[in-house]
Amino acid sequence: MQIHDQGGDPRTLNLAGRLDSESAPLLEAAVVKALEAAPKELRLEMESVDYLSSAGLRELVRAHKLAAAKAARFGVARASDRVRSVLRVAGLAHLLLD
Repeated sequence: MQIHDQGGDPRTLNLAGRLDSESAPLLEAAVVKALEAAPKELRLEMESVDYLSSAGLRELVRAHKLAAAKAARFGVARASDRVRSVLRVAGLAHLLLD
């Protein structure tokens, strides 16, 4: 997985590759670091994510909770069709921003 932090507000992390048990800790660290800047919103752009496992889903839920604890809105933007489908099946479509 590749993660590129665009900064700004809303804070945006661009993700590419696979979000699975191996890459979930990388996302967790990037989310924690991004939230240190106290953004009003944290967006994960996932148009280049081609695989999302249950570990990846857990990390998205954890990111949502961490953002809420910091009073920041959280969501997935520009999701690939695969990511969008997995989020819907998992009952997490509310995380989609668009």
